[in-house]
Amino acid sequence: ENFPFNSNDYSVGHATVTKDGKRLYFVSDMPGGYGQTDLYLSENVNGQWQKPENLGQAINTEGREMFPYVHEDGTLFFSTDGRAGLGGLDLYFTVPAMDAYFEPQSLGYPINSNFDEFGFALNNDLKTGYFSSNRAGGKGKDDIYFSKWDGKFYNKPVSLDSTINSTGYEFNAFVSPNEDYLIYTAYARKDGLGSGDLYISFKDKKGNWQQAKNMGTTVNSAFMDYCPFVAAD
Repeated sequence: ENFPFNSNDYSVGHATVTKDGKRLYFVSDMPGGYGQTDLYLSENVNGQWQKPENLGQAINTEGREMFPYVHEDGTLFFSTDGRAGLGGLDLYFTVPAMDAYFEPQSLGYPINSNFDEFGFALNNDLKTGYFSSNRAGGKGKDDIYFSKWDGKFYNKPVSLDSTINSTGYEFNAFVSPNEDYLIYTAYARKDGLGSGDLYISFKDKKGNWQQAKNMGTTVNSAFMDYCPFVAAD
């Protein structure tokens, strides 16, 4: 089903939905924003998505706000290059409070670097975060990384192995709440249907990610398919 506020005049994408299905966050360069791309919110009332609202200058900057991800607890993560971060796109989070948002906080080093970090996702106990980066030391152009929370800090991120990452582009991972499957975009693979396709990998009983498989024509198209998000039941 098409989102009713899609348009041929501007971009609408990177959608993420709250656990109760009532709030949809997305990115757009529609007229009236504060920067190159802004974060917006549409609320579902009686089964109908309402006119989107810009999240305002507390969140949006003159730069790019992109790749929102809302965790089951309501925390909103996103990437931006419009704040005084470490360089490129950095990951931030904020918590909704009534009709406003708390000041966004950077996830800091070692999650962020002087390269791009984007597409953050968390498992349900908040102890393992997944994200994409083009930082040095990866297997390819963009890699999917994970980092463990030790109770005080996130540990040094580790690139997922070759069952997920390649010498090309892998990005925008969605991890299931119990961390048993991972969906992400891979660009220009030989078995792809379009410029970028969605792939899925499952964990085995030993906790290892299995070889990812293309999700096929039911999901993928001849175009770019990216930013997967699976809403809660």
